Amino acid sequence: MEAERESQRVVLREQWRRATGMPVELQAKTFNNFEKQYQKTAFKIAHDWAEGFDLDSPRGYPSL
Repeated sequence: MEAERESQRVVLREQWRRATGMPVELQAKTFNNFEKQYQKTAFKIAHDWAEGFDLDSPRGYPSL
């Protein structure tokens, strides 16, 4: 049951990525592969926000 739920989460996250309108090259970026030395402050703000984001309850969550 949990494996199926995680699979559904992966599919949903991919749908969200495609619906953002972000350029494809940015959609491939993660916190692990982002070159943070160029945007340290922006990286920290976005990373801190993402760490607190509840993927199970995204509606009503404040945007950046």
